[in-house]
Parts: sequence; C-alpha cells; structure tokens
Amino acid sequence: MKLLSTCLALAFIPVVALGQTPTQAPPTTDQVQQPKLAAQPSTKARVFLQSQSKGNNQNAARDQSMEMSKDFEEVCPGVRVTINQQMADYTVLLNHIEIGLFIRDNQFQLADKNGDLLSKTKEGGSIRGGVKKVCDLILAHWAKTNVPTATVEAATPAPSPIPDPPAPPAPVQAAVAQIIISSIPDGADIEIDGSFVGNAPSAIELALGEHTVVIHKKGFANWERKVKVSGGSITLRAELDAAGQ
Repeated sequence: MKLLSTCLALAFIPVVALGQTPTQAPPTTDQVQQPKLAAQPSTKARVFLQSQSKGNNQNAARDQSMEMSKDFEEVCPGVRVTINQQMADYTVLLNHIEIGLFIRDNQFQLADKNGDLLSKTKEGGSIRGGVKKVCDLILAHWAKTNVPTATVEAATPAPSPIPDPPAPPAPVQAAVAQIIISSIPDGADIEIDGSFVGNAPSAIELALGEHTVVIHKKGFANWERKVKVSGGSITLRAELDAAGQ
C-alpha cells in the first residue's frame, strides 16, 4: 500500500527532458520596458481655453470652451490647444452672455504665459469671429518673441580677424652723390661750404644741391667753384696758379 502511494505521487511530478531547460512563458506587456521617447519641442504656441457663461436659457449653461476649441482647430491651425494651463504659452478667456433667443455677447481676453494681458476686452460678434481675432494676435506675438536659436546665431556676425601689424617703414636713405677732386699740384686742402673735408685727390659724398668748393695750397692762389650736385658722380680737377701771378 505504501509503495502504491509513492508511485502515484511520482506520477504528478513534471517530467523534464535531460539536457533541456524548462520553457519560460513570454513576458507580458507590463514586463516589457518600452523605450522612452524624448519630448520634442513644439513649434506651435500652446493655448489654454477658459470660459464662463451667463444667461436665462439652457444654451447659456453649455461650456463654451468646447466651442472655442472647435473654432481654433478650423480657423487657427498654427496653434495647439492644451488642457494643461501650466504648459500653455497663452490663455484665452471668454465671457459668454446669452439672454433669450436673440441677445448674445462674447467678450475675449488674451494673456501671455506670465498672465499679462495682451489685448483689451473684445465685445460683440460670434465666438468664431472672436477666435479668429485672438488667433491673429497670438501668431503675431509668437513670431516676435520666439525666434529660433539657429536664426539668432546666424544673425550674430562673426568676429573680424585681427589684422597683422603694419610692417615698419624702410629706412630712408639720404640722396647723395660723389664728387672726385684732384689738384695740380697734389696735396691741396679741400673746403666745401666752408668746412675742411680732406686733401686732394679725394672722393667725397655730398648731399644733392648746390655747394661751394675751395681748393687752396700755401704759395698758390685759391681755386673756387660753385657746384650743383644732382646725382651720379662729378669730377673736379683744380690747377692752382702760383701766388702773385
């Protein structure tokens, strides 16, 4: 009897083939981690809609935010309607008044993200017409205050390269000419413009212009000439006469 009970108990043990691992059930949808997608910045302005209605008929009790949302989708595709006011760039407020069958009034106000009013109260007209006017204000303000970063960077001029310092001016060489002076007899003193400059024969450099050359030697009369130097080389040969002749 005990042997029969043991055999029955073993019959309920799951059989696992040798060399194989137990097959695991595939993970459920909750267990699979889906990749998280980074939030993409919106290029459209987000608008939060808020309304209140007053009146003495059943239509006045309707939430006019739904009506505004439908009108925004049709006449203002350049914005995105959001139900999260903290994420909204603009808030549109509607005060809807409906009395009887014919008296209706719609007052609109537009505020930016900081709650500052961008428009005065607009009265009269249909909700759709008011939405169109508010839409134009939003798009104009959004285009003015939300310039893409790439555009700002492109508009910023690149710094101008620093120019190299100018090269120092080449030294100016004085314009001179050479005058070669000899005398008969040799060894006479040479004075130019009243200053002794050597004995003949000599090669002397002079600045361009007019100069006075005097050759004198003891026992001989002075030899004097005015010379105009304009360049190149000039040769002077002074033949001295004996004194008293």
